[in-house]
Amino acid sequence: MIEAIKELVKGFSLTLSQMFTKPITIQYPEQKREPAERYRGLHALRCHPGSGEERCISCCLCARICPSECIRLVTKGEEEKKVIEVYDIDLGHCLFCGLCAEVCPVEAIVLTRKYEAAYYRREETVLHKRDLLGNGEGL
Repeated sequence: MIEAIKELVKGFSLTLSQMFTKPITIQYPEQKREPAERYRGLHALRCHPGSGEERCISCCLCARICPSECIRLVTKGEEEKKVIEVYDIDLGHCLFCGLCAEVCPVEAIVLTRKYEAAYYRREETVLHKRDLLGNGEGL
């Protein structure tokens, strides 16, 4: 009985001490948190800064190395000058491991620090080429 009262007093004292400290809650979405330096967020396709031309050379290494097979690439053209028609990433299956970004020889695909990825339907979790290019603006 005495032990229970001791534990109860300890709990009340901890609660009382926390009542007078400054809260650490941020007011999302008005305030955004800064993710860690090595955070791996949403994917982005990058373009060349001067010309705006896509960096991707259609080597398909990212799709081959992906452990969850969530990257789908469709290319057209000859071996020397291939162009990407379809570049889709299914975030519902993605592990965010970063292997696709590491293997890319021209650093065309990167993982950004964007973390807002809430979707209402499963179809929305697939990022298409235009979405990936939009994520890469300013990188």
